[in-house]
Amino acid sequence: MKQLFFFASIHEFRSVIDVAALRTAFLAVGVLTCFFALPICAQQADPKTPVVVQPGAPGQPTRVLPPSTRAILPPRSPKDIEFMRGM
Repeated sequence: MKQLFFFASIHEFRSVIDVAALRTAFLAVGVLTCFFALPICAQQADPKTPVVVQPGAPGQPTRVLPPSTRAILPPRSPKDIEFMRGM
């Protein structure tokens, strides 16, 4: 009987496939680990001093505001209360 693929036995052929599948699995795990680690690496260096960025209007640059900047909510109107009750 003629040997296929120049392997001595079918067992040797299966072991070559198993090694290739194992290498592919390790590569996939490594890539996924790096992908999910990116958000951790992209966090701010010093979380005690937040960076507040105000987006600019179209064609205008963004501005970095001081950390003491606080949001001010507009006053409630009767229409706002009616809308929330209707939900």
